[in-house]
Amino acid sequence: MQKVGTPVSLFGAKSFCRFESKGVVLIISPWNYPFQLSIGPLVTAIAAGNAVILKPSELSLNTSGYIKKLVADIFDESEVAVIEGDAEVAQKLLEKSFNHIFFTGSTKVAKSVLQKASEVLSSVTLELGGKSPVIIDEKFDIKEAAKKITWGKYINAGQTCIAPDYVFVKKELAGDFVNNLKHYIKKYYYSGSSERCTNYCSIINKRHFNRLKSVFDMTVKEGAKVCEGGWFIEEECYISPTVLTDVGKDSHIMEEEIFGPILPVLTYEGIDDVIEYINSKPTPLVLYVFSRDKRFYTHIINNVISGDCLINDVIAHYANHKLPFGGTTPVESANPTVITDLKSFHICVQLWYSLNIQ
Repeated sequence: MQKVGTPVSLFGAKSFCRFESKGVVLIISPWNYPFQLSIGPLVTAIAAGNAVILKPSELSLNTSGYIKKLVADIFDESEVAVIEGDAEVAQKLLEKSFNHIFFTGSTKVAKSVLQKASEVLSSVTLELGGKSPVIIDEKFDIKEAAKKITWGKYINAGQTCIAPDYVFVKKELAGDFVNNLKHYIKKYYYSGSSERCTNYCSIINKRHFNRLKSVFDMTVKEGAKVCEGGWFIEEECYISPTVLTDVGKDSHIMEEEIFGPILPVLTYEGIDDVIEYINSKPTPLVLYVFSRDKRFYTHIINNVISGDCLINDVIAHYANHKLPFGGTTPVESANPTVITDLKSFHICVQLWYSLNIQ
């Protein structure tokens, strides 16, 4: 219970918020970080006093099976139940009446989740993706920017919701930037003279592999140049870390979140053109800016709407448990921290005590 202030017009009274569990919570988790993005919200929902039904992704079968066994060894099924299955199973679950739904995944599926939740008036938390742009100031150290972007983009083969999606760099610095990207790709993901990445994972399945291959082929056909990578092995769902230049702002790869190891590098001359372009698209989940010039990055922050914003780094904010995390819509506000997530899984009951002073 938390004490809150009472206005002077109600002198003689005390006010409190009493936090109570919402009841039964449905958690639908994704495949890209299947353990973390299942157990994180599960632990928080339990800490808030809820019973939970967890539906892990059917695409990461081994992890889902392990989570099911782990939970069954610890909890009674009336407290926490793990239900495995495909999209049809998820749809059946959404037809039930839950007190809260916590969904992590794509915007397309999220629309279906919201529709189903509205029918039973369930509250909802969505953690979705989006195209997260990177802007590099001409005065910033290109080598440092390339080093951090290489790590953030290609970790987990680009299958990260907050991975840098595309980069804007000053036109005259593009060549130097790409060369540094290639250097760090070789350093981080290749061993010696190996032609294959040795410290790297595959794409989750052939459907997503084919989606990425199609986007890549169409973008190259539209005139993009492959400066690094571009190696696709369907049998292994393997896509090498890839860099594209000469990418048009209206090209196919710039339409939706890439969610894979393909990085388009675009050039700019005036920063206001970049701001106008980003604002013409759906709001980014994260905006990344590399600059030591406070006026430069402040101008961007003040004129671009995004869920989160990082200056001179990528992804690192996710590790700060004191920061909330999420997008800009009322429901797109999932938080990776116990403290902020507890608010998603609680309801606040207002308590008001009158001391009856005459």
